[in-house]
Amino acid sequence: MLSPEQDKVIVSTNPGEFIHSSEKIIVGTDLLDRIEADTKDRIRRRNILAMIERISIEGTGHILIYDDLGYALVEPDGSVSGIGSIRTEIENVVVLCSMSSYDVPELLNGNFLPKISSTYKPANQIGNKLLQTLSFSFFIIGFILLISPIFINFYASSATILTTISGLGFILTSLFIITLVIHSRLSDRFRSSEYQNRLKNIGIGSNSRPSFIPQFEEK
Repeated sequence: MLSPEQDKVIVSTNPGEFIHSSEKIIVGTDLLDRIEADTKDRIRRRNILAMIERISIEGTGHILIYDDLGYALVEPDGSVSGIGSIRTEIENVVVLCSMSSYDVPELLNGNFLPKISSTYKPANQIGNKLLQTLSFSFFIIGFILLISPIFINFYASSATILTTISGLGFILTSLFIITLVIHSRLSDRFRSSEYQNRLKNIGIGSNSRPSFIPQFEEK
């Protein structure tokens, strides 16, 4: 059983983040390298939609990560300053990367950022196609039921009324389903446009940063 001294826990500056004392803590340039590699991998996998830069402030290396609503500035000792949800996200990345037991992916070379021409890819394309097929099938069935009294002589008037009501029901269901498909496609277009606007606001495709990021004294 460990003594109280052996079972100490190192608490970071962020609440809820704990690192056991037996864990080797990584700081300095090695920490920045690990954060850069991990963050680039997250950006490549679209877990984070942001830009990342290695900058030097008063001769000390830093990492600047920012999206369209906030930024995070990481210092070699693991301190994180900034605003927005991106800061919280990067704080979690820093905690992970500072632990020697955490495996960091290899540093990506080349362009890992999304292209400004890329679009939001909806995950329900197959579902939309199935709904379109179902809607078309319902419409055909409803149409056949509506015109069936013209070609088939029903002896009971109730049968004619039943086929007419059934036909109208199938057609109305078809129209309802196709309305859902149209709404889904319009929503996808809106999300695609919003995604492209976010990329532009972040500064992807240009050399400018969002206006809310302070002008750090880089040397």
